[in-house]
Amino acid sequence: MINFMDVFTDAQQWLKLFRHDLADAPWTLIIAGWVLLYLLFLPFYFPGKEQVEAGKIKQNLMFQGLLTGVLSGLLTGVIFAIAPVLVLVWLWITLVPAMLGFISGLLRIVTTGKGNVMDNALRILAGNFYIEPGQPLLRGIQQGLGRQFWEQPQTLLGNAVAHLLNSVWLFEKTIAGGGATFMQGKVPMANGVTFGSFILVNDMGGPVVEKMLVPGRQSPLLKLLRHEYGHYLQNRESGWLYLFKYGIPSAGMIVWPEKDAEFRSDRHLLIQNGTTPLFKSYGNTYQKIKPAWWEFALMIIAITAAALWGGPAAGAGAWLMTAGVIAAFNLKNR
Repeated sequence: MINFMDVFTDAQQWLKLFRHDLADAPWTLIIAGWVLLYLLFLPFYFPGKEQVEAGKIKQNLMFQGLLTGVLSGLLTGVIFAIAPVLVLVWLWITLVPAMLGFISGLLRIVTTGKGNVMDNALRILAGNFYIEPGQPLLRGIQQGLGRQFWEQPQTLLGNAVAHLLNSVWLFEKTIAGGGATFMQGKVPMANGVTFGSFILVNDMGGPVVEKMLVPGRQSPLLKLLRHEYGHYLQNRESGWLYLFKYGIPSAGMIVWPEKDAEFRSDRHLLIQNGTTPLFKSYGNTYQKIKPAWWEFALMIIAITAAALWGGPAAGAGAWLMTAGVIAAFNLKNR
């Protein structure tokens, strides 16, 4: 039988410890670090001088980066007070592969005189802090925060995989568009794969592209980019569920995640850019398949209950267990 007085006492004790850890968090370092990263990498996405109101767009983008950095720092400080190991793991997975990419880029420059590996490494790291220019203030902040705290752990995994493949000189070109970062070259695992906001594609034996959206006939590479962009949109909506709701079924050759990705890509680009639909799914009476409410509820309740009962390790175990259940329910065609 549960003794609610003991539970209440334990909760009070935990709250006291949490307040103490919250006060001891290195707030200045955390917030300043986040703000610096956004202000350092957002210039990668500045519009060209020929674009209308380019100066205003740049100012708005940097202001969005400043606010996103501050809010990211506040959220990170809270996470650090609860489970500092999560912040340390995030730093390790983000920075170690990036350092390998930079070292490999220097070797490439010294041995061949080519700077594409270094350029790719910089653009991959910048992809973690990508905010689309020209968005309203709150939408840009939402995109920045979502990439860090909602589109996980797939975006963190995508950053690491992209850097590792780039460090062995497999990528030719990295571009950005529509909120996603696209790496083009030789991908050993598939023609194309999407980890959060990082999209890795084979060049299909042809020249790499500079932009995802171009007028005229679509090449096989552009079709692949458009398809994988649909998976990015799935990730943006499903967040923590993406790998299990869409990723594992897609890797298991289930058809519906692919059709759903193509529909999302066509619809989004038609509405946002007026781009002509490319895939057959758009002409049908198709409706996108959204994450179910019970999938979110199952994961949140299981992780919270396990973490309160047994700490971070138990929470991680509950996450893996619920992930398996969600993936199993989606390993079927629709």
